[in-house]
Amino acid sequence: MSNEDNVFFNADAMDTVRRVFVDSYNHVTAGVMSGGSREKILALIMNIVLREKPYLMCTPEGIKHIMDLIWTDEEHRNFILNLSFTFFARWGGTPANVQGLAICLAAGVSQIPDWVVEELAKNRERADTGTVAIPNELLMRMSSHEDAAGILENNKWLMTVLMINLFVEFDLEAINNKRKATPPTTQQ
Repeated sequence: MSNEDNVFFNADAMDTVRRVFVDSYNHVTAGVMSGGSREKILALIMNIVLREKPYLMCTPEGIKHIMDLIWTDEEHRNFILNLSFTFFARWGGTPANVQGLAICLAAGVSQIPDWVVEELAKNRERADTGTVAIPNELLMRMSSHEDAAGILENNKWLMTVLMINLFVEFDLEAINNKRKATPPTTQQ
């Protein structure tokens, strides 16, 4: 699929993704927030939104970290998989749609062009990265757009985590005042 054929580089299509994700998030969290998992899931969501670095989630170390966060805890795993199922089923997660969304999200998490990755692979010490103003040490840790898109396309649960980071907001005033965590809001 070329970028020209990819409808997900269009703001209207991403707005549809956002609306369906917000509705799915509200549906899934309504059940969680009324159960005994409330505080644990709130802490997970807060961690994803406020602490996790989306640009590192598609790197080997980032994937290991986020896998440990999600897969080692049954409640975390169930929440993410339920949200992933709900979103992709409501949205129409066809292979073409999933590929398009993966390409779009990869554009955000892969801050470097593929040609820079190739240049760094040739010579990490003296790579000529042209006008890319990111230190080589960080560039070497980041994924190329192609790699990030492939990782995301094959891991819809990771796209779900990135969409939590992208679309869920917390009341920072409440957090700063150290009040009890309140359910996060989503961008409508």
